[in-house]
Amino acid sequence: MTVFDRLLGEPLRDAAGRLKRTAESVGLSSHLNLQALPTIAAISVRQGLHVKAIHAIHAAGHPNRIAVVDHQTVLTYKQMDQRINQMAHMFQTAGVAPGQRVVIMMENRADYLVAWFALFRIGVSTVHASYRATAAELAYVVDHCGARLVLGSARTSDAVHEVTDARSHVRAAMVDAPQTNDVDACDLSSFPTSPPRARKGDMTGNVVYTSGTTGTPKGAVRDMNAAGVMEVSRILEGLPLRMADRHMIVCPMYHSGAQVFAMLNSALGATIYIESAFDAATVAQTLRKHRIHSVFLVPTMIRRVLEETDVTPLDFPDLRAVISGAAAFPHALRMRAIERLGRDKLFDFYGATELGWVTLIGAREMKQRPGSVGRALPGLNIHILKDGKPAPVGEVGTIYVETLQLMEGYLDDEDASRESRRGDWATVDDLGWLDKDGYLYLSGRDRDMIISAGVNIYPVEIEEVLNQHPKVVEAAVIGLPDEEYGESVGGVVVGNVDADELDRWCRKTLSNYKVPKRWFFVDSLPRNPTGKILKRSLRERFG
Repeated sequence: MTVFDRLLGEPLRDAAGRLKRTAESVGLSSHLNLQALPTIAAISVRQGLHVKAIHAIHAAGHPNRIAVVDHQTVLTYKQMDQRINQMAHMFQTAGVAPGQRVVIMMENRADYLVAWFALFRIGVSTVHASYRATAAELAYVVDHCGARLVLGSARTSDAVHEVTDARSHVRAAMVDAPQTNDVDACDLSSFPTSPPRARKGDMTGNVVYTSGTTGTPKGAVRDMNAAGVMEVSRILEGLPLRMADRHMIVCPMYHSGAQVFAMLNSALGATIYIESAFDAATVAQTLRKHRIHSVFLVPTMIRRVLEETDVTPLDFPDLRAVISGAAAFPHALRMRAIERLGRDKLFDFYGATELGWVTLIGAREMKQRPGSVGRALPGLNIHILKDGKPAPVGEVGTIYVETLQLMEGYLDDEDASRESRRGDWATVDDLGWLDKDGYLYLSGRDRDMIISAGVNIYPVEIEEVLNQHPKVVEAAVIGLPDEEYGESVGGVVVGNVDADELDRWCRKTLSNYKVPKRWFFVDSLPRNPTGKILKRSLRERFG
């Protein structure tokens, strides 16, 4: 029997063996610190091999590797693990218990990650609120989810205090602006760095509220204990992400897109560089200066980087993946991004807070299949239903996804949860179609579909044509009330172009009934923070 075997004992030997085999199965064995394996195995037995233990495991294996960087903070994995423990103790001292909920309302910063993983560690559900939210919007989230504490920052303190001061059962904590009656989350030095008391089976819940583009926001609930090695390996099969990479976060961290990549790169022991807000020149500078390997940008951000900077593939020799999602990504913009950023570096995916990550497509396939968002990841199935029945190949219908990574449901909304499910399948009412090889193409959302004289018209098809016009910066297509046809097609365009020219352009490609009957020209399109065009706002303005 080796010293290693004697140190571990039977349960830990089994855990260590599983860890080693798991690392080998996903190609990470070269990064496994064998000397730290007994400690890592003990952590996995005590906490489980999932999100609660990510930073503890990397702190044991590579304590001096940088975990996170923002404009004020640099933390190694050892320091990050200790700070997570201190934050967890602070939450417990404030009276937060397993099964309860805490709202995080702050801008992108290292403290956001610390707080998020601290709540995981003690079995408390995290509810994410936009740092741009008004006091009224925050009040809705706090009341709806039943939060016991709101963690804010100097930037959000006014809204946080307006809400918590009016509710005796809800406390406020500030990471950089402590007040007399607050829990002082700024000075964590008085709290121990040892792991907090926690039960292994406690649910690590995560609640993300939908954008609310169709009415009252709904809280999508996900149990993060379900996120494990298999889910990570499915994504890694298609993305060139590696252990100890450098990843940049610039999308809002209260959105599930940024959260996915924060989680994924933390699991890989990456160094995460956090930008507090998007600026095209800053993004280009950070990619270059810190030799970033991967970044998640919504299509609007990619457009601005290409328009406002002179980037070329030579500027970013270390960059392997520019990953996009969360909004429509026009084919013409994709091709410009491939040319300017690198032919093999661009990726797009389809997913949703409620559905998880569903498809993935790379640059080469984008060229071969314009408009597609890729095929389902291994272990997932996509179903297209039309009038409740399977749609033939090539026909548009409602997209349903069959996967183990579905959300638990909408928080305290059984009707909405039930409406989103069909047995083991779920939908967010996106419309799309599959080609004969299983590639998915999006046609918009059911509520955005235009019905003119009884004919279904899908705005995405028209928007793709408009976005290919050389003078069009971006475009949106909406349904307008029409006494004769019920609805008619309206085009809302950003660009130095007139209606007659656009009409001629569309008629080259589209049937007459799809060509917009009315045109509107604007300086910019209204969007939510994740880049989705707010078509409801356009319909209210022009309808």
